[in-house]
Amino acid sequence: MNGWNPPETAPKDRVFIITTAGPQQDLCFYDKKDKVFRDYFHRQKIPNAWPHMVAWKELGEPAEVCNSEAESRQANGWK
Repeated sequence: MNGWNPPETAPKDRVFIITTAGPQQDLCFYDKKDKVFRDYFHRQKIPNAWPHMVAWKELGEPAEVCNSEAESRQANGWK
């Protein structure tokens, strides 16, 4: 499968990627204080239902970070 999950299963303990009906992608998190999902950058309330949150998936692994740009590029397999 492609890693996308239905909105009702969105996690409440970490940042994740959502797809909206736009179709756009955004980062989202659960605001424990207000008990709502929010857009990571603008802090807008995101209902976890279509069309606001069509699906969600985990963030990917971060790139390798080394002691220099050259070492980092090599560790990630870039020229």
